[in-house]
Amino acid sequence: MEKFNLENINKNSYHIGNLNKKIIELLNLKNIQENTKIIIGQDKIKYTEKHKHKFASYDEYKQHIEMAPEIVASPDYVALHPNGESIEFIKMVDEIILVAVRVRQHGNLWVKSIFPITQSKLEIYIKSGTAKKVQ
Repeated sequence: MEKFNLENINKNSYHIGNLNKKIIELLNLKNIQENTKIIIGQDKIKYTEKHKHKFASYDEYKQHIEMAPEIVASPDYVALHPNGESIEFIKMVDEIILVAVRVRQHGNLWVKSIFPITQSKLEIYIKSGTAKKVQ
């Protein structure tokens, strides 16, 4: 998987992971193939800047956004957004970080956004059954 550096985005897109069978089964994603690539485009990396103020510092923001490949590879929780249009990979780092990936029936899956969520938001996801614990 490809890592990226917010201060040196030199490609149009980065392959940050693959959708694995465990996630497909947990979320009952019937029409998506195992090992489908998850890609983040340069535009979406720049889009994450709108969430920069939610972090304690620029360094914390940079560290957490650049962790997207690790979050996708080993999330603590996954969720299917209620509208069914995105898979949410959630991991507790110093913050609880959510990587939202657009659901598509064919072709690669593309990251929509990366941002922190609160503990209370995660608890709501868990209690409602939206977020599933990844074992």
